Amino acid sequence: MQSCVCRSKTQNQCGIAWVLRNDKGKVLLHRRRAFSNIASTEQANLCGILWAVESMLDHHLDRVLFAIDDDTYTKVILRPKAWPSFKVQRLEILERFRNLEWWRIMKEDTLANREAFLIAQSVFKYNLVQSYVAVGAPRWLARFFENEEMDPSV
Repeated sequence: MQSCVCRSKTQNQCGIAWVLRNDKGKVLLHRRRAFSNIASTEQANLCGILWAVESMLDHHLDRVLFAIDDDTYTKVILRPKAWPSFKVQRLEILERFRNLEWWRIMKEDTLANREAFLIAQSVFKYNLVQSYVAVGAPRWLARFFENEEMDPSV
């Protein structure tokens, strides 16, 4: 599952999106949500992780690899002793992860996560603030997603 957060500093809002793929790279689901009253990038990224985990649980998925574009919370989770000031946030995240059978989290560059970024960015770029979940890839990004599916012969 790829997740991306796009925050507007002028509006105190953020757009968050995730894309769920199978092991072949095929998009199964994607989702977007707008959050308001978000004062910082750290708060936006925390909302993004918590919302992504809740979404996976809502869809009855219990084995998930989270690829996020935020480096801070990846380090907070994987190297807690180096990030003592984020202890409360780490505990909140781990409390949600506890409901999953298996999980991993990794940092993924925004460029590699561009589809989720473009969906999240649509909150501001096109004023698309309505939350939704949909099967497959969004039509307006289909060419990006098709290029990333793995060839079945490989």
